Amino acid sequence: MQLRVLLDVDGVLADFVGSYLRHVNAIHAARVPTCYQASDVTQWDIDAALSISKDVAERASANMGQPGECLAIKPYASALGGVRMLREIADVRIVTSPFSSATWTHERERWLALQFGIAPTEVSHTRDKTIVAGDALIDDKTSTLVAWQRAFPSGVAILWDQPWNQRDAWSGVRTSSWDVAIDNIRFRGGGNRTWHHEER
Repeated sequence: MQLRVLLDVDGVLADFVGSYLRHVNAIHAARVPTCYQASDVTQWDIDAALSISKDVAERASANMGQPGECLAIKPYASALGGVRMLREIADVRIVTSPFSSATWTHERERWLALQFGIAPTEVSHTRDKTIVAGDALIDDKTSTLVAWQRAFPSGVAILWDQPWNQRDAWSGVRTSSWDVAIDNIRFRGGGNRTWHHEER
């Protein structure tokens, strides 16, 4: 039976932070000459990390929710080859939290199909990733991995290294290398099934 690997999207495959900062910087341009970068986002709450006002945060969030914005997010360059390599050894499934937008989930599925060749049937939209079983989960949110690891203790939980999770305590695998992630999944996940299904 092939390994099943679950992948988060934003922060692992898609540069959500880059798109969000584009809107924040555009709003700020008329007020102060500030240009935020991803390295400035040193905690999970982007707005708190940048100390931006509620007004700016609400406008940036509203802009992100506009039709076409999800499709415009850039994939991380390394993710294209990384997912391709991962699919050679595993059944790759997407587990992603939906954004507050009427068009987001549809656009996210189109984006995944266009960028990675991932079918809508391979995508789960949920904020509770503990309901999705697999042999491994790669995510950039530490609390999500902690909860998932508790639900699937023999699974391989990999924290995708980003500026916003640097301060988080994490004793498991932390990497931004697809080679390292795949090696851990192959060697640590091969003999530890966390989900079961009937062979047909």
